[in-house]
Amino acid sequence: MATNPLVAIRDDLKQWKGPARMVWGTNDPLFGVQWAEWLDRTLTGSRGIRRIEGANLFFPEEMPELLAEEAQRLWQEKAATSS
Repeated sequence: MATNPLVAIRDDLKQWKGPARMVWGTNDPLFGVQWAEWLDRTLTGSRGIRRIEGANLFFPEEMPELLAEEAQRLWQEKAATSS
């Protein structure tokens, strides 16, 4: 794997307990899916990975509704577990 600046703060990331979900384009030329998998293993509050087949780095600009859907799902899960 190419150097990713997040590796340097791995210990800090492991301590963070908030919920997280990776939404990742499978054709991202800069950050391959292996980085989503790394984050999924590193973040203790990870809720998994949603792989977007064929999507590139800037897919959120082309599919904002998809990102909004994932954010809403994550917030609803958090609200349900906080009650």
